[in-house]
Amino acid sequence: MKKVALCLTLAIISSFLSAQSVILDSAFGVNGKVATNMTDSYGNPYGNNVVLLPNGEVVAIGAVVESTFLAAVEKFENNGALDSSFTQIFPQLSEYNYGLSAQLDGKLLVTGYESSSPFHGSVFRLNADGRKDTTFGTGGLSSLLVNIFDNIIPMEVSTGKIVVFGDEDIPGAGIRVFAARLHLNGEADTSFGENGYFRFDLPNKYLLITAGLEQPDGKLLFAGMAHWELFMIRLNQDGTRDLSFGTDGYLIDPMPSGGEAYGLALQPDGKMVVCGYGDPSYQPIVARYHPNGSLDTSFGDQGIVYYTDIPEDTEGIGIEVLPNGKTIVGISSFYGKNFYIAQLLPNGARDTTFGENGVFEYANSDFRARAMSLRANMLAVSGREESSSGIHKILLLRFLLDLNVGTINPATAEPSLWVYPNPIAERFNLKFGLTQKEQVSIRLFDMNGKEVQSFVQTQSFEAGEHEINLFCADHLSTGNYVLTVQIDGKKVSNIQIMKK
Repeated sequence: MKKVALCLTLAIISSFLSAQSVILDSAFGVNGKVATNMTDSYGNPYGNNVVLLPNGEVVAIGAVVESTFLAAVEKFENNGALDSSFTQIFPQLSEYNYGLSAQLDGKLLVTGYESSSPFHGSVFRLNADGRKDTTFGTGGLSSLLVNIFDNIIPMEVSTGKIVVFGDEDIPGAGIRVFAARLHLNGEADTSFGENGYFRFDLPNKYLLITAGLEQPDGKLLFAGMAHWELFMIRLNQDGTRDLSFGTDGYLIDPMPSGGEAYGLALQPDGKMVVCGYGDPSYQPIVARYHPNGSLDTSFGDQGIVYYTDIPEDTEGIGIEVLPNGKTIVGISSFYGKNFYIAQLLPNGARDTTFGENGVFEYANSDFRARAMSLRANMLAVSGREESSSGIHKILLLRFLLDLNVGTINPATAEPSLWVYPNPIAERFNLKFGLTQKEQVSIRLFDMNGKEVQSFVQTQSFEAGEHEINLFCADHLSTGNYVLTVQIDGKKVSNIQIMKK
């Protein structure tokens, strides 16, 4: 197998950032921050209200103030500018809790609940330009036969169908969790659960699910809480409980001071990681479980990582497993203080090369993060700026993580390529090594897949280490690009880079 080692280093005209593993993306808004026109009336990290698109654009959902508060979706371009042609308002929806996700075809799913009794769940589908998709439901709207209590979250599954999950109010009897599956046209998939719906409750338990995912085998995994204890439940593809998971398909993991999961991710080996809060004193935690639902005691401290050095009253709001096996966690304060990004090694130990002792702090005493969305080396975070006026504007942040997290669409037959942190300037040096003489091509593409520059075209390089000086074309604007390296006409890998 050919061995190709590649790294980007910056020439003298730019700064070398090897000691910095996360920075605000200065190409987005003002120093990585965008103040939206929307407010967040609720603030709890329930549901997802931000999506980072493949081209670096950010879509967010919140509320706008007209004669009253109305749910709305806004899109922001790669540079943070508002795409005014996209904005969509949903007068049917409550301004409180809502969900947002992107389909593989670029369409967007928006969920919420009706602003008047009986508070049924609603699912909208938008085309990529923000217009309602009239092929879905009635005029782009599909109504669910559930009375939403707090959460209603959408996701597309591998079959192209849509799963919507959350919690349902049972008048006079408590709160239960639900999942519904819809066909592409918005109709209920009656082969799932009972007539398209799965519902589950426990006596004397107040149940919420706040995060969900589809496993490679098609099973559905959800996490949340059962009366302030960490709760998970797994379903088979047909919408029945997977009895091989936990006890009768679910697990409750009590912690001394209570606990709740807000983020959920799956490792390639089938293990699952969750983040939220727990013992001691309402501080952020990360826990890992085996595929059968038992706690993985080889991870962290007997299965749990405690961030006791982060101030009390904080919680993990989102979690992602990176291609290199490390885990990224977003951590926020209950009361609008600072935001943190933490990185863990595969065994649950802190990655001390990241931030300070594994934690990067974004200091803002008035910011309460609600959700995050990771794509390649970019992390979008939504939250609200706390205000004494009661009008809490939604603020969007976009971070650049150390690019040593993996590649875009890595080739399985070749080693991944690793680069030093970005951004780059007009000139940069490219270092690579070859084990034998090869024909090398190096090209640059925008995030839509259009080739914008060819640096090297089928040039012969001898075996050994090489360093070449490359120049970005004058017409290239600030933003994100994909550097593609080919050996003998075969694509080795794609690396996302950032031009200042």
